[in-house]
Amino acid sequence: MPKAATPKKKKVTLSFEGEPGSEVIVAGSFNDWSLNDKKKAKVMKEQDAGHYSINLFLPIGEHEYKFYSNGEWIVDPKAEKKIPNRFGTYNAVIDVED
Repeated sequence: MPKAATPKKKKVTLSFEGEPGSEVIVAGSFNDWSLNDKKKAKVMKEQDAGHYSINLFLPIGEHEYKFYSNGEWIVDPKAEKKIPNRFGTYNAVIDVED
């Protein structure tokens, strides 16, 4: 039986400006909004004081996400597209194109 085609993925880099020395996590539709699951959580690395980034390999298509830092959910101020969520706030949207 032939194997099902794996969805094509592309490398995406997300960045965040925050308080130096903080833990910053990006969560979204691509990881079931997971903050605590060690296998799924996407902890960002601090490159310089307060400058965080992460490389993700995401399937082609739209993905909703937010940053989580110091007990707060933060919508990406650099996101070109934002959509309302069920909590009355907004999620950033990234469109991964082929």
